[in-house]
Amino acid sequence: MNRRVLLLFFGVSLAGLGRAQADVGPKPTESFRLDFGSGPARAVAGRADLLQCDNAECADPKHLFRVGPQGFDCAAASCDAMAYGFSDYQKLVLGFDDGEVRESGVFARSQAVNASYVVSVEPGRLVVREVTRPRGGIGRLGAAVGVRQAAAGDFGVAFALTLVIELALAGLYALLGPGFDTKLRLRFVASVAAANAITVPMIWFVLPRWLPLPLTQEFVVWAFETLFLYSLNRRVLSFRRACVLSLVMNLASGLADVFIPL
Repeated sequence: MNRRVLLLFFGVSLAGLGRAQADVGPKPTESFRLDFGSGPARAVAGRADLLQCDNAECADPKHLFRVGPQGFDCAAASCDAMAYGFSDYQKLVLGFDDGEVRESGVFARSQAVNASYVVSVEPGRLVVREVTRPRGGIGRLGAAVGVRQAAAGDFGVAFALTLVIELALAGLYALLGPGFDTKLRLRFVASVAAANAITVPMIWFVLPRWLPLPLTQEFVVWAFETLFLYSLNRRVLSFRRACVLSLVMNLASGLADVFIPL
């Protein structure tokens, strides 16, 4: 029975592997507005790449592949990108309806969560200039950690969505798992709610400032929730089960990234 319950919960997470980020956290965006100056207006046609580079030399550029909500799309005179995390350096490559493919120089990734750029389209090249306007964070918390780009509405939706998904899974496990009585079920579900009340704001406002890699942020959240749930539910939850449950609940809530790209 114990093994079947764990397998059931692990199976919930499989659909999200490779395309979802654990928890519903903010994903950086970049918008590019094309400026043709006094030259003739052109429409983006053909190649459109936002190359990701490990360093300023960009010797080994990589495409920004489409994974879940991550991707790079262009209209006639603008482009937009969303990613789980941009590289430290980038390069823009666009084809136009005059048949010419123009490239920008390598430019540094913005420190803003939602960055805006103006791209001057010149003969034979693109010139990228950041024009991001600072926006206020969410109350004192946003100001305290220097978050300027998170929208209160997005955070509220993310928190509610994560809470609903993970509480549903916690309730299911409390009903099917061994050793639970009514009091312990309520304690377990309440501990999952408390863990999310800590980790969702953490991954939106705190961790991105200190840990730029999303995978590292997710590891910190998973480790914290594992220890939190284990410490409050030792009578019905071994450390191994706490590890698996934390992983599965985070992956399940991460599936929302595919449908609601916050």
